[in-house]
Amino acid sequence: MEVSKGIDLLLELFEKAGQRPFPRKIMTARSNGQITVSSKEEILQKFDDADSIDCRVNAYPQVPKDILQVPNIILIDLDINRSLKTGRKRIAAHLNKTLQKIREYTCDSIIPLVLWTGNGYHVIVVLNMVEPLEYIEEYISVSNTCGIKQLSREFMLFAKMYLSENRADPKNSSSFESCLLRAPYTLNSKCLDMGKSKNEAQVRIIQSCNNSDTSLNDISLLLSGFYTYLMKKKISHDKVAIIEASDKRRYSNRQIDSIRWIERLLQTGLADHRKYVVSIILVPYFINIKYLPKEDVRSKIDQWLSKCSTCKPLDSTYDFGSQLNYCIKRCEVNRDLKPVRFERLFESNTRLHKIIEGICDHS
Repeated sequence: MEVSKGIDLLLELFEKAGQRPFPRKIMTARSNGQITVSSKEEILQKFDDADSIDCRVNAYPQVPKDILQVPNIILIDLDINRSLKTGRKRIAAHLNKTLQKIREYTCDSIIPLVLWTGNGYHVIVVLNMVEPLEYIEEYISVSNTCGIKQLSREFMLFAKMYLSENRADPKNSSSFESCLLRAPYTLNSKCLDMGKSKNEAQVRIIQSCNNSDTSLNDISLLLSGFYTYLMKKKISHDKVAIIEASDKRRYSNRQIDSIRWIERLLQTGLADHRKYVVSIILVPYFINIKYLPKEDVRSKIDQWLSKCSTCKPLDSTYDFGSQLNYCIKRCEVNRDLKPVRFERLFESNTRLHKIIEGICDHS
């Protein structure tokens, strides 16, 4: 039975990675999510119940929550773009480049398992790693300073995108819980839905995984690339931290400027010109003059709009919330955006200028 052989191949893969085979989660077209199995016989039964459609096995065993997993299986999924006439040719080229990159960064010691899924290729790489990266001091010391909490999972994501030169499916975010391998000789429902035959929809083995023993030195280039990746993230994280600290110091040390006519305007509701005032005057004033947090900006403008609604109800068809978010983001991106000057307001909005002038004269 071909499906049984496909399961055996995956179990051999797990053994090569140094993993225990069970308990482990699987998923089928009828399982409604992942379910736990404890034997090959259980897997066969569940696959048979699903008519071998969309049958997957998790690349990692179930472990207690406080146990860290070793990132020793990397899934690189290369999906075909069927909207292109050259989609099949392009995906084959991407596969060849990925295999070349794997050979280059594992010193030609690792030959991955390659499956044709009916919708692209799955390249499954087994790495000779004996412990989680969270136990290696040189990686921990860097990751702690750049906000990475799950170091081994970050390595899985890095290896997938790095070895595929960013051609792997970015929507399929690898993690220990979601790293699902299609079982060889099972069927892909997407192909069946497209009217393809069972033979065309079958997951096929394109290249078998090698069984030779590899050492940690064989993947030293890959690990070195990951360390460089972490250092770049640390540098970027440090730059952001410096900018944020500078903004906080500037906020705490500067005399908070107030513009008299805008403060007077805030005390009075308007029947008209509300959209203009929010986008051209109030948001730039709160963000780039007063340096208020976004939450405070929203609160103050909501309070002002409430005053305005007592003069004349707001336009129910206008989404003030979305427009406010847009204006806030625009001012955060461009710190040079300031509220319109009162003397310039006369040129750009004469009626509003006259209204505000009257408010200031009577205050």
